[in-house]
Amino acid sequence: MHSRSITFSQGVALYMGAVLGSGILILPGYTATVAGPSSILSWTILSLLSIPLAYTFARLALKYKDFGGISTIVQKAFGYKWSAIVGWFFFAWVATGQAVVGITGAGYIVHIFHLSEIYLYLIGLLFLFVAFIINIKGIKTSGLFSLWLSGGVLFLLILTIFFAFPEIDRNNFSPFAPFGLTGIGQSCVLIFWAFFGWESITHLVPEFNFPPKEVSHF
Repeated sequence: MHSRSITFSQGVALYMGAVLGSGILILPGYTATVAGPSSILSWTILSLLSIPLAYTFARLALKYKDFGGISTIVQKAFGYKWSAIVGWFFFAWVATGQAVVGITGAGYIVHIFHLSEIYLYLIGLLFLFVAFIINIKGIKTSGLFSLWLSGGVLFLLILTIFFAFPEIDRNNFSPFAPFGLTGIGQSCVLIFWAFFGWESITHLVPEFNFPPKEVSHF
């Protein structure tokens, strides 16, 4: 019998990492550039739209409980061919996305310490190596690591907000929407990629410690 090892808190951490990733660090600046202060509306809109999307993937994953994840879900709905296409897209996205995340994180370190360009790639490679070793150790280790990492990121974000809050200048919110609805729409498109990844956790459902005894019909 397969041993289940992911706890609820670890699952939340894994989901946060799969969805937000490095986007939470780089997108606020980009969205403020294209939409100004009204980018706050874009973040609110996408957050609300993500609720039914996340719920749908969660229910489908619980219904099939398969390590194939999103590929299995697509296969049940549209057949093997489309399932294979989605599987290869998922593989390509993970393979390239991890490299981008590593380079993004390394970019912050290089910028802060004024290092040469070669360190950008060396540190990015180090990040990938660490992620590889942690995943080799198994899902329990990677779940614990994600829990600590997500908790650390959340703590740093709260700390940043706490110290930045007194520096808020009301004048910076006028005009509120300098680029109109077009800017808000462009900001929504950018933010969409920060919330892209709800399907990533579907293949881990069989690893959860306490799955529900039965899933009700839709």
